[in-house]
Amino acid sequence: MKKRAILYTRVSTDEQANSGYSLGVQYEQLVKYCEMNNIEIDNHFVDDHSAKTFNRPEFNKLLAYAKTKHKSIDYLLFVSWDRFSRNAPDAYEMLGRLQKLNIEPQAIMQPLDFSVPQSKIMLAIYLSLPEVDNDIRSQKIKDGIRGARKLGRWTSNAPIGYKNSRDDQNKPIIIPHPEKASIIKWAFEEVAKAEQAPNVIRMEVIKKGINVCKSSFYLLLRNSVYIGKVIVPASKDEPQLIANGIHQPLISDELFYKVQLTMDNKNKRINKRVSFRDRDELPLRGILSCSNCGKHVTGSASKSRNGTRHFYYHCLHCSKERFRAETVNQEMEELLSTIHINEEVETLYTEIVEKEFKQASENNKQDAKQLQQELNKLEERKKKLQQTFLSDEISAQDYTELKQVLEERITELKVQISENKEQKDGLKEQIKNAILIIPKLLERYRNSNVQEKKKLIGSIFPEKFVFQNNKVRTTELNEVFALILNYTKGFTKQKSGQNDYFNHLSALVVPPGIEPGTQGFSVLCSTN
Repeated sequence: MKKRAILYTRVSTDEQANSGYSLGVQYEQLVKYCEMNNIEIDNHFVDDHSAKTFNRPEFNKLLAYAKTKHKSIDYLLFVSWDRFSRNAPDAYEMLGRLQKLNIEPQAIMQPLDFSVPQSKIMLAIYLSLPEVDNDIRSQKIKDGIRGARKLGRWTSNAPIGYKNSRDDQNKPIIIPHPEKASIIKWAFEEVAKAEQAPNVIRMEVIKKGINVCKSSFYLLLRNSVYIGKVIVPASKDEPQLIANGIHQPLISDELFYKVQLTMDNKNKRINKRVSFRDRDELPLRGILSCSNCGKHVTGSASKSRNGTRHFYYHCLHCSKERFRAETVNQEMEELLSTIHINEEVETLYTEIVEKEFKQASENNKQDAKQLQQELNKLEERKKKLQQTFLSDEISAQDYTELKQVLEERITELKVQISENKEQKDGLKEQIKNAILIIPKLLERYRNSNVQEKKKLIGSIFPEKFVFQNNKVRTTELNEVFALILNYTKGFTKQKSGQNDYFNHLSALVVPPGIEPGTQGFSVLCSTN
């Protein structure tokens, strides 16, 4: 009776095809073998997957076909054992499954007589050689990738914001994506501001056209590839390294490090929870005291029958005071409107503020110099540490731990230098705004947010207020502020109905004869 066989051909790469393993050559050899040995071809399956595992689409189909036709199938023929498998343990397991179906796997160029026990030795050799070859090639690829990364070349799919390309030598390189690069830079800038949660910024990134999940976005913010760095993963003999990339960075080092501190919660708190303390309707919450018991006055809202919300300041301790927030807020503005200085004092104030900021600028330069000196020392120490490791004077573990400590401090210094530079660049604007605080006090107050309003009031009135007889009252003025008003002859009555505030604040002004100083001006300027 004529034997029947299933033919199996496989190729995984163009290199294999160019090396004599093309599908056409394999099929031709199998057909000639069947003709010479009087074997009838039942079916032919073609695979284009790696032989590391048997999880291959066509081989799975072959196995399913063999299970239904096993009574009429005698052989599974392939050219060589590396076409069948490159994993010895898996190969033995699959041989057992086929033999249970009474199907004999056979490589026509490496035939074995399974009835002879010694043939198992040859089978082990045939199956092990492809596996060893796989391991060698895999190691070569890993070494090649590691070597390329050490030279600063990105070796995988381009991260978001870049795209894969080729350089002048036709070697792989990543270049900024024409549309996505600017979006990624914007995302880093927004996260660095620490005004919104990163996930809120991610949603904006999605709206701008980059679909990225939460975990991928957080990994993106941690990826040093965006500052032109390439991470070289740790190996058995070497710790993780960071190489200077040959690609163009999308953001500056300072911006990247600022984002890292923000993500580590070492910078400003992000995603602050909004409460009644920050409500625009309750700007005086926290700076009012109860005139009855002297305890803290809070604020809240209540709904009327028609659904309108009304805000109130009230005492939670004695529950004897409750005032419409709108009324109290308006009285505070009335009080601020009585404050006025003449032209001569405004000129003097301007000169003192400029002098203060000039000194602050000098201190800023000195701080910047000290920070840069410390940074240079740490960078030099980092280089020496690397040389010590390369000289085998310390272990890889010690090197990694010491390097991590140095890099954390270097990151902090770079952020401080960046913030110092921003402060220096903004000094002129700060001077301009500080000079306008007193002459345009009420306007400044009205245009500020809740926290800025509290700072502004606190810089003028160090004590809390009480609301009594429909007026806001305090017992003390900032010493320097009172001095300014003394030299401008107190307060100015601007319209009727403000005499009470005029008289009340005038009584708080210090008597003449005290020499003006500059120490308190920083308090007033800090409201900027």
